[in-house]
Amino acid sequence: MTKQIPDKAEVVVEYPNELYVGIFERTARFDAHLDEAGISLSLYRAGADDERKSDSNTLSLRIVCGNLAGFGEDCSRSACCRRRGSRSVAGSREGTLSCTRM
Repeated sequence: MTKQIPDKAEVVVEYPNELYVGIFERTARFDAHLDEAGISLSLYRAGADDERKSDSNTLSLRIVCGNLAGFGEDCSRSACCRRRGSRSVAGSREGTLSCTRM
């Protein structure tokens, strides 16, 4: 089941001699789900043949967890989070996120 993109998504693929950019705005739709390969995200833009686009990506759970753990650690060191007494993404007081291996 696809859902409407609430704001805007931009997909950029860069090669040494080429750059491809796809913009998916509010009229576009997306689908995200978890499967054995990781988190799958697909973006779809409807329209005429020359306007229609789609992009599908799968993010490894190990990479996602590593990035979220780093984000939690960065947030816990941030003055903004300390002032507000925020908790990390995982909710621990130290601002760390633990991921279990699948």
